[in-house]
Amino acid sequence: MAVTVTQSDLKGFYPDSSFPAEEIVPDSLLLQIATITQAPEGDQPQVRVPFIASDPKVGFVAEGKEIPNGDPGLDEILISTKKLALTHTQSRESYAYPDAANAVSTSLQRAITVAADQAFLNSPSDPTGLRNITGVVNAGTVTDSLDPFLDGIAAIQENYGNPSAIVMDPKSWAVLGKLKYKDGALQLGSPVASAARTLFSLPVYITPSMTAGNALIVSKADLIAAVGTIDLTTSAEAAFNADSLVHRITWRIGWNTVHANRFAKLAITLPPKV
Repeated sequence: MAVTVTQSDLKGFYPDSSFPAEEIVPDSLLLQIATITQAPEGDQPQVRVPFIASDPKVGFVAEGKEIPNGDPGLDEILISTKKLALTHTQSRESYAYPDAANAVSTSLQRAITVAADQAFLNSPSDPTGLRNITGVVNAGTVTDSLDPFLDGIAAIQENYGNPSAIVMDPKSWAVLGKLKYKDGALQLGSPVASAARTLFSLPVYITPSMTAGNALIVSKADLIAAVGTIDLTTSAEAAFNADSLVHRITWRIGWNTVHANRFAKLAITLPPKV
């Protein structure tokens, strides 16, 4: 029987439990930058998300004249989901120690977070990672100024999008932090005065899952993710002969974009390797 656990302090393992994803993997990139909907069970069902492909045209109408009919161009995207899964075998003796159980559960949470981030950014297809979707704006390469970020934001807005976040790798953020004006002042300002990572008022998410030297500007309204619960099951029978327990963790996720031209990609020139 499944039990829904809502506390964020996961203490060890619970048999046959379903955890809200935002409680267990709050740092998952997908949960932070996408619009979330519920994932169905199974590989075959799809989430159908309707959207307006084109707005109807509106014009002035003379007094007494018939008002023309205008219909919005309706369309939909389909979101397929896949299941991330992992099993881990733990001896009965180590399971008896709360610290050991907590360490293993933390490791599994971290592993599934990294796997989700890797797929979300880099999956080649079905579903396609954000770095591989076609039709995104190419905002150019950052060399000595932040101008390409401003160009990418403007291009998204020209396509009636609303830029909501920037994603990049740690090395790229370090490069941006070292950019200076001709007078030697840092272009990002004093790191001591910066309470949070932002660029042009957009939050910046740093992840090693992003390929070094790359950045994305995203529109949350145009990025839909189907997310299921994180299910954790512990079995004392699967490894009975080894006097051990087997833990299984699963998470079903999927995503798709509505308007690809409301996303922008950039390259960041990295210093040569020594």
